[in-house]
Amino acid sequence: MGSFTRNGAVGLLGCVALSFFMAGCGGGGSGGGSGAPAPAPAPTPGGGTTTTGLVVAPGPLGEVLYSQAKSLRPLRDGSVWVYRDQDYTTGSTSELRTTQAARTGDVFRETDSDDPSNPVDVRIAANGDVMFTASLAIAPGATPISFDAAELRSPVRVGDQLVLVDQRLAKSGVDVDKDGKDDAADVAAWRTVVGNEAITLPNRADPLTALRVDTTAVFRFLPSAGGSAQTVTVRSSAWYAPGLGLVRQANASTSPQRAWDSEQTLLGYDGGDQGYGYVAATTDASWRAPSSIDHPLTLPSAVVMVDPGGLRLLDLKGKTKAVLAFAGGGVQALGQTAGTAWARVARAVDSNTTRFDFYRLAADGTPEPTPFVTLDPLDSAPAGTFNLGANFASAPGGDLIWTYSLRTTFAPGGSGAPLTEIIVRRHDLRGWVGAEVKIPIREQLSGATLNSALAQPTGLLLTWTEYDTSARQTQHLMNVSAAGVLGPRTVLPLASGLLGPPPAWRLVGTGTDQWALWWGTGSSGSASAHGVRLDSAGALQGTAADLSSPSAAELPPLAGLLSPLVVDQNLTVTSRGWMFAGRGNGLVYPQDTQQQLFLDVRQLDPGTGAPASTLTTVANYRIPGRYLLCTPIVFDRHTLLLTDGGGYVSPVVVWHR
Repeated sequence: MGSFTRNGAVGLLGCVALSFFMAGCGGGGSGGGSGAPAPAPAPTPGGGTTTTGLVVAPGPLGEVLYSQAKSLRPLRDGSVWVYRDQDYTTGSTSELRTTQAARTGDVFRETDSDDPSNPVDVRIAANGDVMFTASLAIAPGATPISFDAAELRSPVRVGDQLVLVDQRLAKSGVDVDKDGKDDAADVAAWRTVVGNEAITLPNRADPLTALRVDTTAVFRFLPSAGGSAQTVTVRSSAWYAPGLGLVRQANASTSPQRAWDSEQTLLGYDGGDQGYGYVAATTDASWRAPSSIDHPLTLPSAVVMVDPGGLRLLDLKGKTKAVLAFAGGGVQALGQTAGTAWARVARAVDSNTTRFDFYRLAADGTPEPTPFVTLDPLDSAPAGTFNLGANFASAPGGDLIWTYSLRTTFAPGGSGAPLTEIIVRRHDLRGWVGAEVKIPIREQLSGATLNSALAQPTGLLLTWTEYDTSARQTQHLMNVSAAGVLGPRTVLPLASGLLGPPPAWRLVGTGTDQWALWWGTGSSGSASAHGVRLDSAGALQGTAADLSSPSAAELPPLAGLLSPLVVDQNLTVTSRGWMFAGRGNGLVYPQDTQQQLFLDVRQLDPGTGAPASTLTTVANYRIPGRYLLCTPIVFDRHTLLLTDGGGYVSPVVVWHR
């Protein structure tokens, strides 16, 4: 891999000496590397009185591009930059990471994953210049190269030249004449501001404007036995974007067959409360990845999730804060109602009776020791009835906890056909229970299957499948208001083969934007994702009630990615848009040559169309080697993905565009 550092100077000079040494002491031309030794160049006229005479004369200054250089070089404790490193000389790729940590005063230390033994200290000077300090020994016993220079100068102007190093090394760590003695060397490096350019980054379709700065580094080796000096020169370029820092770096090519020998491009930046792209945290070796994680609960300062035997509390970036044993036993689910966060625990009273205890959670996710309310959603079932389980739903901004189930009532003595109904009940956090709300099933002979429910502050939206005597399916939607009033029934026949099996049908949304999603046959005849907007009563918006045209409800941005078994796990709908994550297989980047599994993450804008006329992709990221464990956890500025990163949980932060 090409050596890489934040400002380019330390890594570039190391690359110069290394390439010279690896080439058997053969100096290169302007590109460096192997080749016949070149005579020592005379100092460029006008270069000034420098230690080595290697630094060229600066050109004329141009326009001011940025009044303050610090806008191009954010300094924040704990910041992380992740880069994709491509070595075009070998065809290999890797991922590089730079971390930033505050030191004393206004100094920040930066460490690169590919060269952790050579950190760089960065600070903003009183005049606004970005200054860096570093020391690099090319080889054991060599005289260190010392840096204490401006990486960027304020104001940032086209043509500005910054000398990074200009010194004589008594010992270079290289024996050019092979006499067994360490030879001296002159070393010089300088940077020149070129100007703003539009560049392309991985996972980004639109170009990014960034400042280009070119660096030139020259080594002149002085044989101890005498004879001609041997020189190698290497050039690189770096691009900085306001608020992001270094977004691209490339080392100049040593071959006419390619533009660059190596290139590093930004995949993600996490600056605490701001960022770009995606950044995967280090895998937590103490947290083995389960097959899935039930829907986590988001609180102002924590993410809470069910853990074996208790609760796991995370910070907003997915780092474990605590694992708590739970006195109430195994937690079934988490929720939030009327501003109160709770954990629900099932408690068996006897072989036929189960009650549900609710424990209040503090703002940091810590549970209270005793339940504040107990609910029994099935206690009103009359004799001669059979209830198929109890399902729960709640909305963070609502006042109710909803329970719903299928109930079959058998005629006394078997004198008549059984009656199947959907039973909906309303509960509040004080233990109040509203009257049963009954939704009749039309196709009594073949029964029904509950599919999905979506609780909103104004009511509960339900969807279920009914089967006629020929086993043909119809999907049904109905809204139950907070007052217990049934809305109109919407029926979607399946004659076209559009809708998939019941497990594929899901309701998602916020208080102002509700959607029905499903997996079915698309206009091309292949499996495809579909969706349609619903009004507050559950009626379809902007499309015919029978959805006879498959293309009317197709969602092209999700085509071929949604799994019909985890539609509810892949997508989170918020007032800011959709965040989707699904598995894909193919090339992660256009330059790749081998296909692989990846996590396809998309930020989507549903617009105002219905069902999918304006659903557009805002951002798209392909994260290799991971799969999703739970619903995307969406915050105002970023989304947290809990992924399996090789048997252990690996949190990934995706920053919103």
